[in-house]
Amino acid sequence: MRRKSQIGIFSIILLMVAMAAQLQFTGCSGAAGAKGMSPERQKAIQDSLLELQKHEIRKAWSIGYESHKQQNYEKAARYFNRVLKLDTIGFYGAIKFERLGDTYLRSNKPDSAEWALKQGMELAPEKPYYYRTLGYLYRASQRHEEALTMYTKLTELEPDNAEHFDMLSDVYVSLNDRGNAIQALDKLIALDPNNKAAIEKKNGLLIGGDIDEIIASQLKMVEMEPENTKYRMDLAKTYHGDTRFEKAIEQLKVITGKEPQNVFALELLGDSYKQVENFTDAANTYQRILEITPDNKKNMCNLADSYTSLGRYSRAIRQARKAFPLGQAYLSIGYAYQTAAERCVTKRGGEVTFDDKLVYKMAYDNFKKAAADQLVRGDARRYIDFLKELIPTTEDKFMHKGQTVPKAECYNWIK
Repeated sequence: MRRKSQIGIFSIILLMVAMAAQLQFTGCSGAAGAKGMSPERQKAIQDSLLELQKHEIRKAWSIGYESHKQQNYEKAARYFNRVLKLDTIGFYGAIKFERLGDTYLRSNKPDSAEWALKQGMELAPEKPYYYRTLGYLYRASQRHEEALTMYTKLTELEPDNAEHFDMLSDVYVSLNDRGNAIQALDKLIALDPNNKAAIEKKNGLLIGGDIDEIIASQLKMVEMEPENTKYRMDLAKTYHGDTRFEKAIEQLKVITGKEPQNVFALELLGDSYKQVENFTDAANTYQRILEITPDNKKNMCNLADSYTSLGRYSRAIRQARKAFPLGQAYLSIGYAYQTAAERCVTKRGGEVTFDDKLVYKMAYDNFKKAAADQLVRGDARRYIDFLKELIPTTEDKFMHKGQTVPKAECYNWIK
């Protein structure tokens, strides 16, 4: 019955469209049905038509939006496509293609997603979202030339966003264009001078050559001068950059044993422990750094992140607060809340409750504060985009009036 009702309404709208068209082209002296009809009456009919059309568009959008939130992407796509058919007046503008493209991406339909995103791009050619999402889609499908076009445009639209230059450099590497990859990294480093990953990536491109040959050469130097910590550090950095973290740890433990005040070596050691998910030793390493440099805010956040990975959320948040007003501090607090919520949801079998949404909102709010810091803006925005569908809606708040903190046992640590 519902399907028939929808068809009936749509038929009425089409009939009214035909009537309005007839009125428009025949005027008062045209067809018999329009003869003698005043301009005011014609306008009233056209206004009624427009309101009916808007009503049907809003209804289809609402069903599509709610289905998307519930991760019923097949249904969401069906209703967002209905919006496209009904919205001949541009009521929802480019955003309807943005939503449809996202729905297709989540449904693993890249070709359909590409079509929708390109349609949105035509309507809103200056919106970074389309270039960023298409760039991701093209990279995932190894279409590097097309990805290059997207990320180049992103650097023009948002020249202060270091993340775009990072992605651009990766695309150039995929195209075996080391020169332009290095230029992109230079711009990234100019925006974020302390970005060690970018500096190491650039150094790797400058060195070039086969990584195994580089490691063999560095190992030989260490064997020739085992007491030379510089040679060991070069080897450790190469291992770390090539994700051979256990090998890096071996060298870094020797270095920090000989040079216990070497903060750079300790930072690399702490990160290597994190990469192999040895969060206890990572936390102990960052604690050593803070004993040497008590005001080192960056490593306060690193320690906080290690506590989060160990499930010690309260301690992680207290530790991160010591690093205020650093944007990384808000990022670490948001990460603690998000991780706590994800683990509670997982224990529950994947069901997201209102309590979980409240904790996701705590994470979301801290990521928004972190986004004010240019150095972590890219990471913060990624977290924000991920969480925006998980925070409480107006309907959620209405159904849980007065509740502002989670009540579930899983969140007893939140005061």
